[in-house]
Amino acid sequence: KLTYMKAEYGEKLEKWLPTFHRDNKEVLDIVIRHLKRDKIAKCKEGKNPQTLINRQNKIKNEEMLFNPNSHVHMTKLLTLKGISLVDKNGKHTTASKLLYRYEHDPVIGQIVQYKKMNKIYKDFLCKWDEMRIDEILFTNFRLWATRTGRLSSAEPNLQQVPKGSEIRSLFIPREGYVFTVADAKQLEARLAAYFAKEEGLIKAFLEGEDVYQKIADDLGGMDRAVGKQLFLATIYGQGSNSLHYILTKEHQVSISLDECKK
Repeated sequence: KLTYMKAEYGEKLEKWLPTFHRDNKEVLDIVIRHLKRDKIAKCKEGKNPQTLINRQNKIKNEEMLFNPNSHVHMTKLLTLKGISLVDKNGKHTTASKLLYRYEHDPVIGQIVQYKKMNKIYKDFLCKWDEMRIDEILFTNFRLWATRTGRLSSAEPNLQQVPKGSEIRSLFIPREGYVFTVADAKQLEARLAAYFAKEEGLIKAFLEGEDVYQKIADDLGGMDRAVGKQLFLATIYGQGSNSLHYILTKEHQVSISLDECKK
């Protein structure tokens, strides 16, 4: 099934780019013209004056296609649309987790969908296909690799598989085995209550309350998953951009970036 899904995604990606260029030709032609102007402006003179002219003409006549995987191309597109994306460090970026805010734009919306599909293909399907041993994936669990101390996995990272995605269906137990799910009940919230000596949390636990649900109820009757996300975001110091992405995209919560910063 992995081989079939990988081929299917590869075929979709191969067809996507020509279709994208055709459907957005007018906009992309403008982007390419600006990119060529930038390259021409950077041309340096050679010993022979004609060298500069030749270099400039070569750039003018060369075939250049917009590449959604290119940071330079994406930055130029966003700049021409009057969009400036800045990460938590104040640096300009074209990261998908920020780009999604403008997916209402027809061109950017298509690019966001492409990046999602491309990530699943390259970061998951292709890597899993390379790393599997006799149809089995073995991950490496790391106890102390993160700054926060949370458990992580690598080679491959099986904690990063998107929720609700079809690629999760690729995981099935071996013959004679079953998958089991076990979870410590609100462990992180209990530890936070203990170390912070937070009386409200301690009281809630002693009275058998569901802390995540209580947080969600206090926020106006939101889902428990939202209450949990907000609590964990607070104790682990999650960035506002990441929190905004998760709340709006995964939990469909209508909230602004400024509210997430608060």
